[in-house]
Order: sequence, then structure tokens, then C-alpha cells
Amino acid sequence: MTLLHLIRHGATALNPGHYQGRLDPPLDERGRRQAALLAGWLRDVPFDAVCTSDLSRARQTAEALAAGRPLEVCPLPAFREQAYGPWEGLSFEEAAAQYPELWQRYHSGDVDTRLPGGESFRDVMERVGGGLEELRREYEGRTVALVSHVGCLRAVLSLVLELDPARRHMLHLDNTSWSVLELGPPPLLRRFNDTCHLDGHVG
Repeated sequence: MTLLHLIRHGATALNPGHYQGRLDPPLDERGRRQAALLAGWLRDVPFDAVCTSDLSRARQTAEALAAGRPLEVCPLPAFREQAYGPWEGLSFEEAAAQYPELWQRYHSGDVDTRLPGGESFRDVMERVGGGLEELRREYEGRTVALVSHVGCLRAVLSLVLELDPARRHMLHLDNTSWSVLELGPPPLLRRFNDTCHLDGHVG
């Protein structure tokens, strides 16, 4: 049975409240602190591998998690954040004001709404599905940390647990949140959006 520890990256200057997508800002001071606290909290978890999106904010979070372990961080482009096209860098309010019809359609849960020059959520699920198959083949029966982004982690949960992807926005995931998923069969969500490591430490 493969055990997948799902971790959202630490905060950047655009978190919270903005669409980052394929923009590549590094962790800010708060995000670096979050990543260090997470690494300390999980120091006794015996990971066999630490995999990550290849974007800086995820990679830096994964590097903090892997520090002091005899493991190399494995970048997996399949787990990059959704490409949001013209929304990238905009606040949620700015995107809603500038693209009202598209924004409403996307946030209604439509998985086929593709942003100009970007991706639909169905595109993300197909990409992430391929990444999951790669993880299953490579790490069958082992314990893996996967550091990624809220959109991709929602896709992972939707695919593995057979959830309705139209309701993906109901899955709230904080920066450096920790979730644990048994890939099964049958799959089992052991933990979801755990941020105990941040209590009282990060504003």
C-alpha cells in the first residue's frame, strides 16, 4: 500500500488572495518559516521519497522537508499549478471584475472552462492523473511526500477518492497544510488540511 503525504507549498508574496499559476515567485519570509515548521513537525515520518512540483515555491518547501534526510528532491512537472493565463498575478477580485463571465463560469465548478492561454480543470486532472500513475509505478508500497499546489492537490483528491470535480472548491487547503492519502485499494483519506505545526507561530 502506497502512502502519499500531500503538502501544499508555503506562502509567497501573492498568497493569499491572488492567482499564481505558472508564475514562479519564491517563498517569502512567512513561507520559509512555514516550511521550516512543517519539516520539524514531520521529522520522524520515514519518507522513502520527497517529490515536488518544479515551481520554486513548491521546490523550496520540499527542500526544507528533505533537509537532513538521505533523500534527493524529485521534481515532477506533472504536478505544476494550473495555468491561469491572463489571471496570473491578479487578485481574485481583479480577475472577477475584469473577466466576469469567465470567472463566474469557472467558479461555478465547470471543469471544461479553459482560460485563454491556460488550462481547464479537466486539463489539470488529466495531467495530474498521468503523474499519479508514475508515482504508483515508481513508489509502490512506499511512503512519499508530494509537495504541490492547491489546484493539483484538489485534482489528486478528486481522482483518487472519485469526488465530483465540480465541487473541488469545497476542498480548502492552507499553505503547508498536510494531508495523508492511502492509494489503496480501497483509497483512504487519513488526514486533511492539518496545520498543527503553524499554531501560534505564523501570522
